[in-house]
Amino acid sequence: MKRTLLLIVFCALYLVTLPVVWANPDDGASIPYFSRMPNYYVDDNMDRDFDEFHFITSDGIQTIEGKKYQVIYSINDDKTAASPLQITRNYANAVAAMSGIKLFEGENAEGRVGRVATFKVIKGDKELWLDVNAYNDGNAFTVTLIEKEAMYQDITASGLLESLNSAGHVAVYLNFDTARADIKPEHDQIITEIYRLLAANPGLKLTIEGHTDTIGSAEDNKLLSEKRAQAVVKVLVQRGIAPDRLNAVGYGYEKPIADNSTEEGRTKNRRVELVKK
Repeated sequence: MKRTLLLIVFCALYLVTLPVVWANPDDGASIPYFSRMPNYYVDDNMDRDFDEFHFITSDGIQTIEGKKYQVIYSINDDKTAASPLQITRNYANAVAAMSGIKLFEGENAEGRVGRVATFKVIKGDKELWLDVNAYNDGNAFTVTLIEKEAMYQDITASGLLESLNSAGHVAVYLNFDTARADIKPEHDQIITEIYRLLAANPGLKLTIEGHTDTIGSAEDNKLLSEKRAQAVVKVLVQRGIAPDRLNAVGYGYEKPIADNSTEEGRTKNRRVELVKK
């Protein structure tokens, strides 16, 4: 009996001397589209149906509105923290795999503490803006994601014809993956309306022009814009439009319609134009 009592007392004293380990307040929440870094837990998180965030870009601060997600990650007590550079590089690699781009990376910029990186990804009909802020020597970092609805056009064949007759040209916006010329399934409605325009007006002939922003070399952009214009011609011909009614040309960033020094302007410059012959 005495031996059992001593054992109970010893175990109680041993437990008291152990460090207190709190359960991680991790409910499984994370940032959509991006997996969590290993050895970090969700310290806090929030999401809102509509909000804004001030992203740092090479052009300064850009305020983006949309569905907002924000998660604070902290390192587990028994693990070694990654460096702030390793954290931002981890997300940069994930963004690159999604054909996204980096808009900024730096230390203590615009009043922010720690290392900040800003990324943008086109995902379906959404623009994803991502802010990664690593601080406290990598022991914690905050990830903020805004799902911004991508530029939307209510395109009809009659509307296209009206613009062509009045101005001689009309711009349409097809979101291509970076360095790719494949037309995505979500743009089928736009292609269908261009087809209806041509089918309803058999005497109409069009030049399909490809245009880009100024990111990348002039030579690469010109070639890419031509491939994208050719992709539009190809799908219209496949639907039954006579090839001699269409031709494709790429101008790269030679003919901007907006300021390439801002993200909004670059978005407008990435376009395909239908030009009436």
